[in-house]
Amino acid sequence: MPRWILALAVLAGCSIAEAAPTKSTEGETCGRTADCAGKLRCIDGVCYDAAALACQASSGCKYVGKCSPGKRKGSCIAATDLDCAPPSLACKLTGNCHAKGGRCIATSDADCKNADACDHGVGLCTFKVDRCIAVKPADCAAGCRFSGYCTIKNGSCVVGGNADCEQSDDCRRFGRCVAKGDECVATDCKNTLPCRVAGRCTLRAGVCE
Repeated sequence: MPRWILALAVLAGCSIAEAAPTKSTEGETCGRTADCAGKLRCIDGVCYDAAALACQASSGCKYVGKCSPGKRKGSCIAATDLDCAPPSLACKLTGNCHAKGGRCIATSDADCKNADACDHGVGLCTFKVDRCIAVKPADCAAGCRFSGYCTIKNGSCVVGGNADCEQSDDCRRFGRCVAKGDECVATDCKNTLPCRVAGRCTLRAGVCE
């Protein structure tokens, strides 16, 4: 404040208080944490929400969209649809594209059909009560054709038996024609594509190598 203004104020019997410095908001520069507003912390010369940074760096953010700090200390939630969107994989992988009640959920068949879990053969293509599941043969079509995931069980497409494996591309090309557990495996490599083309004719753990 110019000295002549201060002098005039004193002569007039007025008192003038210096204005408090403005605190930096998130993303603005700072010299120390005291320069930042609220609960922000000064990190590398910039004010950040430390709790938000911790959530954004977590595996919960990467895979299920829990990228925002919750009310409970140390907790992370999906606060908005943006938390569920890339770079989080919640929407891309499983169709859980919308935030509700602190988590990412699906809200339509469109969410499900655009997800990797539908398109890449797992068959989670139909919306039902906040999530994507397999409910009809069409949901399993791709997985059945390629890898023998033809049978619907507990809302997912699975290998139901040898018949599922025998109709798959993996059987014709890689000899994976026998059901074992949740997958189709090879029992003989002699007539498989890897054996004919690349000499990978040794059977090891159900795979021709």
